[in-house]
Amino acid sequence: MPFTIVCLILNRTIGSGIFIQPINVLFHTNSSAVAILVWIVGGLIVFALMLCWLELALIVPIHFIDGHLHSIIQSGGDKNYLECIYKRPRFLITCVFGVTYIIFGNLAAEAMQFGGQECFSRVKVLVKVLVKVFGWAVGVVTLCAVITATTTRKWFLGVNNLLAVAKIIFLVTTAIVGIACGTRNGNTCRNISWYIKGDKTTSVGDIVPALFLVMYAYTGFDQPFYALAEVRRQRRVFASSVAAAMLYLLIILPLVNIGYMCAITYENNGTLPKNIAVAIFSLLAPGDSLAAERAVSAILATFILGSIMAQTFTSSKVIQEIAKEGILPYSKFFATGKRSLLSRLRALWRRNRPVEETSKRTERTPVAATFLYWVPTVVLLVLVGMIEKPSVSYKLLVLLRTFSVTAILGLATCAGLLYLKVDSWVVGIGGRNWKSHVQWHPWLNPIPVCVATLALGFLIFWRVRHPGTSYRGQPAAVLGCTPSRVVCPDSWCCLVDGTAIRPVVGEMEAGGNQTAFVRAGL
Repeated sequence: MPFTIVCLILNRTIGSGIFIQPINVLFHTNSSAVAILVWIVGGLIVFALMLCWLELALIVPIHFIDGHLHSIIQSGGDKNYLECIYKRPRFLITCVFGVTYIIFGNLAAEAMQFGGQECFSRVKVLVKVLVKVFGWAVGVVTLCAVITATTTRKWFLGVNNLLAVAKIIFLVTTAIVGIACGTRNGNTCRNISWYIKGDKTTSVGDIVPALFLVMYAYTGFDQPFYALAEVRRQRRVFASSVAAAMLYLLIILPLVNIGYMCAITYENNGTLPKNIAVAIFSLLAPGDSLAAERAVSAILATFILGSIMAQTFTSSKVIQEIAKEGILPYSKFFATGKRSLLSRLRALWRRNRPVEETSKRTERTPVAATFLYWVPTVVLLVLVGMIEKPSVSYKLLVLLRTFSVTAILGLATCAGLLYLKVDSWVVGIGGRNWKSHVQWHPWLNPIPVCVATLALGFLIFWRVRHPGTSYRGQPAAVLGCTPSRVVCPDSWCCLVDGTAIRPVVGEMEAGGNQTAFVRAGL
């Protein structure tokens, strides 16, 4: 199980980010050494955010029954943490998280990049490239949704582990090949410098979007949190497994960037290639570089497919947890799981067992929630992917997801945890008394929560205050969903079946979470 947790993080994280974002980060920083430093700083911010999640995950949700504390670990990730921290107004934070995650918590950017890699690896002359890329993007999202809805958890985790191992080997090979090429060709690794190349200077306005792009490449750590209820011995193995995966990423991703800087001499933004892995491996076959580039593009497309598949698997479970809160139309439909096609076939194969026993052992797949994940992904691809060229659409979709899911929801989680700590230190047992409840403390506590809160707060403030000319509508698009988040629960219920969500049991004790809600007539 620890190996599976690590592989789930690595399979989701190692996608297009580490191979495409180095070019975009260099474009913003105009310096090879500054770009590598940005990769280290962005990784540390995400690592601090991960430590905050770990502290919350191993205690939340908290229930008080007969005056005793009970912690029941369940799936859902930051949805559970936010609901535990922000209790008033009722359902507000659930709606904020639900709408944000359903709209932006997908990998439409990865799907767009998958289409680009497939087109490059298959077509000699790119005619009507926008239509072809869009078709491949919608196709891979649909394929991953079908795989999630028709297979079993055991089958998915087996494929996930194989892809993760392949990605680790490929990433290490890329770093070694890049450094070796630089050493062989006149020791070009010495060209990594702090000097600003090009005509413009680097400012905070350039570093902030670069950090957002880097954070996107690290944000696969959240995957096992969304399916935490399915992890055995959570308090023993979960924290060490997640931390080990993130430490590996903190080491290998900057090393891959160093290998890239060694292999490709950076003079200015006009000389940048489009893909780091393609640029490095094309140096190994100078006589037939086009064939090498197409082969690497096909490999990257397979890796991106694995990332989308992992995200679809966990996101469907998150959407299922959101539907269980009753804030969606037809919530019961989306919250209910069905027997997958593969599990039905396996049950037919085991005819010697009683039907009742087979049914009890068969897992339920969130088919309806998977469909609800698929729809916003395709809508985002249509709204963004069909308007701009693929490279611009990819970058915009990356910034949308990072700003909304990682930055805004991450800041709400870290700031809430910081509030719980301060409340425990100042008020003590008269307040939320978080210090006596928590069962796992991060290293250097409370430095991680302070770093994550300050860093994410600054990045969001600067991005909203100075959105830039190319992506000025990106913060507005995310923040513009707020009215729909606030009115979501009652308005949806009224429109669908003339009911609203009503509390039927009050909280049992301060800090508890023992309120039950049902649909009631208006």
